[in-house]
Amino acid sequence: MVRSINSTRVLIVDELRIVREHFADILNKTGLQSIALREASDSQSAQEQISVFRPDVTVLDPGSACANVMGLVAQVSVTSPDARILFWCSGRWQPVVRLLERSSPSHLSRSYILKSRTDEDLALALQCVVAKDCVYLDQTVRKVLSEGHLLTDIDQEILSYIAIGMTDKAIAIRSGTSSRTVQYRVAAAFGKILGVEGADENDYMLRNGFLNSRVRLVIESLRQSVLSLEHLEEAETSLRCWSAANLRGRKQQHSS
Repeated sequence: MVRSINSTRVLIVDELRIVREHFADILNKTGLQSIALREASDSQSAQEQISVFRPDVTVLDPGSACANVMGLVAQVSVTSPDARILFWCSGRWQPVVRLLERSSPSHLSRSYILKSRTDEDLALALQCVVAKDCVYLDQTVRKVLSEGHLLTDIDQEILSYIAIGMTDKAIAIRSGTSSRTVQYRVAAAFGKILGVEGADENDYMLRNGFLNSRVRLVIESLRQSVLSLEHLEEAETSLRCWSAANLRGRKQQHSS
């Protein structure tokens, strides 16, 4: 059943004013009239709006550095148990979706759309979530959730190590596991990443020796925002610290 549009309160949370204005423009173009729209630019103002405004629909980017995502989700679930959240995802969306699906209250209505989608896609998501009180799942997110493509924390760590050039032996030592286990995890991550988009094309190119599998895995991970420069910087820092610790240990052994 379609809700009464007059009763629908929408809160958009995003640190960029231009993004909030763009969202308001798309919302207006959907044809949904008389919607009360409020904006928040950071976590504190979002918390205040949730408490006072009590939005029926909260739209936020879970990857935004300005938002305490899990805190806002918990507040929405307590303040308005029947409210809906539309996660407008950018950047490192896979780890965020994994956390949200694992930690969000089961009764809370969660919808997802990637910021890389067209304005028409966003308008469709808003029609679904705002007007019809339905759950909207972006096609890529739906595929990831339904087919178990979400990466585990271990997958993410190993992917980062591969991206900075570490060998299976080094990854195994660093992770406290065996090279065979690393190879198994790489194969699992490969299926998850390349199984989401372009699976047939990638499979053909790999089987015929036109692509290097690990290089392709890293490229696809970056393209799908599974990996980011932040991931690589963290892995590089971890590698340098680990390498320095090993070097000090060897020097101490030789000196003794």
